[in-house]
Amino acid sequence: MCQRCAPLYNDKPFRSGDQLQPMNCRSCQCHGHALSCHYDVGADEQPDEHYRGGGGVCDNCIHNTTGTNCELCIRGFFRLEESDPTSVDLCQPCNCNTDGTVNSSMECAQVFLVTAVSLGIGTSPTMTAVSREHVEGRRCDSCRRGYHTLEQRNSLGCLPCACDIQGTVPEGVCDMWTGQCLCREGAEGAQCTSCAHNYYNRSLLVQKGLSQGCVPCICDLRGTVTGSVCDSTTGQCVCVPTRYGKDCSSCRTGYYLSPDQSMCAECDCHPMGASQRGCESQTGQCVCAHPSVGGRRCDQCREMFFGFNPGLGRCQPCACDPVGSVNSSCHPDSGVCVCKPLVTGERFVLSSMEFSGAEPVIHYTGLSTEAVASGLKPFTQYTVILEVVPELMAPPEVFALSSTSLKVTWSTTEGQGIIARGQVTEYRVNMLSEQTSNPYAPPVVSQVLHRVGPSSQPVYLVEGLKPYHVYNFTVTLCTTTGCISSLPNTGRTLPAGGEDRRLSF
Repeated sequence: MCQRCAPLYNDKPFRSGDQLQPMNCRSCQCHGHALSCHYDVGADEQPDEHYRGGGGVCDNCIHNTTGTNCELCIRGFFRLEESDPTSVDLCQPCNCNTDGTVNSSMECAQVFLVTAVSLGIGTSPTMTAVSREHVEGRRCDSCRRGYHTLEQRNSLGCLPCACDIQGTVPEGVCDMWTGQCLCREGAEGAQCTSCAHNYYNRSLLVQKGLSQGCVPCICDLRGTVTGSVCDSTTGQCVCVPTRYGKDCSSCRTGYYLSPDQSMCAECDCHPMGASQRGCESQTGQCVCAHPSVGGRRCDQCREMFFGFNPGLGRCQPCACDPVGSVNSSCHPDSGVCVCKPLVTGERFVLSSMEFSGAEPVIHYTGLSTEAVASGLKPFTQYTVILEVVPELMAPPEVFALSSTSLKVTWSTTEGQGIIARGQVTEYRVNMLSEQTSNPYAPPVVSQVLHRVGPSSQPVYLVEGLKPYHVYNFTVTLCTTTGCISSLPNTGRTLPAGGEDRRLSF
């Protein structure tokens, strides 16, 4: 009968037509998402005009669409801006991550701009979908840069990274899923706050703004306990008992670096020859207590001294005869001097007893322990004398007489402080100059103050000295074969104006 329009052709109300005005039914714009539509005069801008305006309203939109023309998506769905409006898949689920949306909302923007960067906030005529403050992404399922661990219990959605600036690479942020920061070399931990194995944090430089973060441990392998690493805060290495220092490269007091630098060896300084137990850490040289002593352990005699006495920690002066010796040096153990050609330190003398005061019949000088005398007279008595260099001269005694004078005395009795081993020719009183404080300096040559023969009184008065001043004296014993000097003894003059008194040494 053609008395009404088809279900999807009610954009204008049904009107009967004629040959001039057919009044065809107009289709509604439902884009294939409705099976029928109806006319709503309120929606028609031109209700009196059949060919202008339109008031068709789609009924029961399907495919998750809504709106007058099924052009919108229902709540919880959205459409892409450039999608085909007639597609049955026009509206897709928002699929929002409720951990990242405000109030766990599943709503999203009705139209998503494919070419735009979503900030997580979309608008439509009827709704607004908002992500939490630290969340981004179309589905509100990603943390913003510098945040991590999206969880519903976090009021802002994600937690700040909190990476340690000293342990993190420049401009580095944490992983948004795990919170792991991007650490510099040598740093570790979720926030890069710890140093890795065999690294330490230069914390002192952090306060000055010069920190390099975690730096490698620098330990001397020869001085470090095997398998150990340095302290993660200070960088202090674990030293073996004989080492110390941050890198364990220095030897402790009482030890020195061995020549091959493989270990710290004990100083082993001589208890009497050295002034202290410690030694120089690189060479092992001990500090010798007396100028006559040298050697690494202070147990050897220096040039021009011999006969190291382990009980006293001293050596005796060589006392070589300047006429017959090559120089002032002697053998460090025996004290034998280096003689000039045809000169020796021992002499064999054979004399006839028949003639008083006669010259010796034969002289033998040499290093052999025997000699043959020939050309002698028959039935004649001869005297044999073996002359050798003197062996011992005891130190002198020194007494204070006044503020400017000292008295020096010495022994002349064989076996009581002297061993001459021959005929004494003279005694010399010597005074040493003031000693330098450097124990490695060469000994000071003595000044001969007085010479006396063997029959003179063994005493000498030294005058013109400084008040309350220390002086060193030795006595030299000479025989026909050589000389020997005593160890020094010390005397101090009295203070100016003081009474005479004897000094004890």
